[in-house]
Amino acid sequence: MGIWLPSVGEPGQEEPMTHRIHIRIFLPVLLLIIMLPLAAWFIFSITSDWYVRHTAHKNVTELMKEIENEDAKFYDAFLSSQEGTKQEKKEASKELLNRVKGVVKAGHLEAGLIVLNSKMKQVYPATGQEGDTSRVLWDSFREMLEAGMLQSGNPAELEIGNERYAAELLEMESEANIKAKYFIGYAQIPNTALLLTYTGNLIAVIAAVGLFLAGIVVWAVAGSIAKPLEALCRQTQRIGDGTYQVIREQYSVTEVENLKEAFNRMAEKLKDAEEQNRRFFQNVSHDLRTPLVSIAGYAQGIQCGVMKEPEKAAEIILSESLRMTNLVESILTISKMDNSELKLNRINIDMEEFLAEQTEILRGLADGKMLIMTEGDGGITVEADPDLLIRIFQNVVSNCLRYAESRVEIRLSLEEQQAVIRVEDDGPGISEEEFPHIFERYYQGKNGHFGIGLSVVWSGMEYMGGSVGVANKTAPEHGVVYSLYLPAG
Repeated sequence: MGIWLPSVGEPGQEEPMTHRIHIRIFLPVLLLIIMLPLAAWFIFSITSDWYVRHTAHKNVTELMKEIENEDAKFYDAFLSSQEGTKQEKKEASKELLNRVKGVVKAGHLEAGLIVLNSKMKQVYPATGQEGDTSRVLWDSFREMLEAGMLQSGNPAELEIGNERYAAELLEMESEANIKAKYFIGYAQIPNTALLLTYTGNLIAVIAAVGLFLAGIVVWAVAGSIAKPLEALCRQTQRIGDGTYQVIREQYSVTEVENLKEAFNRMAEKLKDAEEQNRRFFQNVSHDLRTPLVSIAGYAQGIQCGVMKEPEKAAEIILSESLRMTNLVESILTISKMDNSELKLNRINIDMEEFLAEQTEILRGLADGKMLIMTEGDGGITVEADPDLLIRIFQNVVSNCLRYAESRVEIRLSLEEQQAVIRVEDDGPGISEEEFPHIFERYYQGKNGHFGIGLSVVWSGMEYMGGSVGVANKTAPEHGVVYSLYLPAG
């Protein structure tokens, strides 16, 4: 079965043509199976015609070489003597003819011979000895000689009726009327039409059988590919409906099996992402509900006049409002970073001055704990967005202050052309099972949750081209060390 997914296009726009996978695989193979026999028959027809012509010319050439050898051994040697009379030359020509007859009668040459005298009369074979064929050939050769179409050393071809012949001429040099003046070798070129017809029929039968068998095999192979793709298609639709199930079936095609594994991993990630989003919205709702309840409660108390210290109630309302504002801004910031919509205002920042200023601001939130900035490397600048960097730094320090026993220490250093901000506390540290999840949004740990703050830290550092690391202190010390890395300017 093929796969078809409906698509929705704009009005007036034609939908792209789709084909079933069986057809997409079967038709090219079918075309290839048809084209290969046709190509084979075409090549065979050309090569077979060339072969029979080449063989015929080769047989004629071998005959003419034998005649030339006899000519060189006897006749040319005789003619080189200018003292011979015309009668002696005629006798020499007869002797050459007899020697050539002996060569022909030996039967090891696959070509015929016609000999004409000086007056273009046939002297070999004797008239009537070879039947009508010799007579017809003689007439044709004589016409070719008279027309200059048959010359010594130039192979020629002629057609007589439905038959073709290869021919060559060897002309003896003599002013006298000699008996063996023109030696014409010939060989019939076989007609390949019957062979090609038989071969074409045979190839057609083979192609038909091959097409039938290949069609079955290709259809089965296409099905073995289409079936898992259909399963993936159905599973994709289920994912769209919110059902995340992995495909358990094993497939024999490696690429399809790899696709299935990738699909299963995608389904698991989508399931985890949906679960994270669900937890995220649940926890965001909880974190927003808590300050809203406080704000509403104290506001009603002020309205009803039951608050004996309205200034303190207003302070709590303001504090909870700022808390809500910070949470909403964090959500908006991380959402913009997820969609690559957050526009950065990059400027050169003196990190020592920046950290000193932010540390002083955050001391008011230390709740009796010491917030210390130790002396580190000076003169370090980075190119970053100050608002996003402030939010990142405050989130890290706030998280350390939440878990610290008595102090949080901040240190700046330059390592391999990177500005490194280290923030460490003396709290209990992070457990091994919670370590991989501390930057997940609203991960629920044993002692509460990490919230969205550290998610902003992770995403924000990557968004500005930096990175963040976290580690527990080495025993006997205890606490957590956060390291923020940014390219130094």
